[in-house]
This record gives sequence, structure tokens and C-alpha cells, in this order.
Amino acid sequence: MPLKITLSDREVLRVNLDLDAWNRAFQQALRNDTMVEIEDEDGRILSINPHRVLLLETTADPPAVPA
Repeated sequence: MPLKITLSDREVLRVNLDLDAWNRAFQQALRNDTMVEIEDEDGRILSINPHRVLLLETTADPPAVPA
């Protein structure tokens, strides 16, 4: 499911991730004071400070693919 994550500096991340998986990872990161780590389809790891997340939205738009 495509998710749109808006961070405290207004940076917007678009990722293809299940909402339940995000919620579990986000809550665990908050409890343990660690980063939320998301692995994309190419195997790259995106680390997000959960304290910087302002807004999480589900979207019908697929995430942008880097060139």
C-alpha cells in the first residue's frame, strides 16, 4: 500500500509499505528510541526518526521510482 510520510522539516517520503507493518515498526521504534527502518523493493534501507514524523497518509498514488 502506498504511504505518504511527512516529516517535521516538511520533507515528504512516499513508500510502498503495508500500513499495519508501518504501525508495528513505528510503535516499536518509539518504545525502543530507535529508527524506523524500511526496506524498499530494491533492498535499500530507509531509516526514519519516528519523532520527526508529522503526518502519515495512505494514498492511491504509487511511490516515485528514483531515476
